[in-house]
Amino acid sequence: MVMKKAKKFETAHLILARKVLNCK
Repeated sequence: MVMKKAKKFETAHLILARKVLNCK
């Protein structure tokens, strides 16, 4: 359960980072 939550947070962070990179 905890691992799943962490993975979900990780993917969200990756998407955010990608958006920031695309904006640059």
